[in-house]
Amino acid sequence: MNNTAIHQLLLSQQKQIRELHLHLEALKRMMFQHRPPFVPSFEHQLGAVESSGFLRADDDAIRELERLLS
Repeated sequence: MNNTAIHQLLLSQQKQIRELHLHLEALKRMMFQHRPPFVPSFEHQLGAVESSGFLRADDDAIRELERLLS
């Protein structure tokens, strides 16, 4: 397996980890609300988590892997 293939695999995995990280954090934040309608509240929390800088390390890792692949 060459470096490009390894970087592509890592990039794919990093993007999946970021998505899981985003969804878990949004779900954790929802637990502190009193029984909100799930779908609209979850969408709101996804936006709040993404704009909070919480995923900055994940986004930096993705950008670095994308840079290495280009």
